Amino acid sequence: MPTWPASLPQHPLIKEYAETPQSNVIRSPMDVGPAKTRRRSTATTTEAEVVYLLTSGQRQTFLDWLNNDIAGGALPFEWPRPRAGVESVLIKGDPPYNMEPAGQKWRLSMTLEIQP
Repeated sequence: MPTWPASLPQHPLIKEYAETPQSNVIRSPMDVGPAKTRRRSTATTTEAEVVYLLTSGQRQTFLDWLNNDIAGGALPFEWPRPRAGVESVLIKGDPPYNMEPAGQKWRLSMTLEIQP
């Protein structure tokens, strides 16, 4: 399985990092009384919003890795999740990332789907 390149920052900007677990509960309203709830499945995904600051060289490394190693974002890869170790993730979204100038660096933001 491909891995997040060692030459790229290994930790996203913590001030802009956020994790959102996906709901794993189904609620069914009843004619009378409280709604019934049940677990949807035994495993769910979590979305992580990440932002990295990249140099121009790192920007090119990211683009090459994205296109060549993970097929433009179609393949999962191992990613160093803050405080949790290495996780299998997919890049989620269309477009898959946003890259904009930030002074002398590039600001890369994307949503990662942490796999169960």
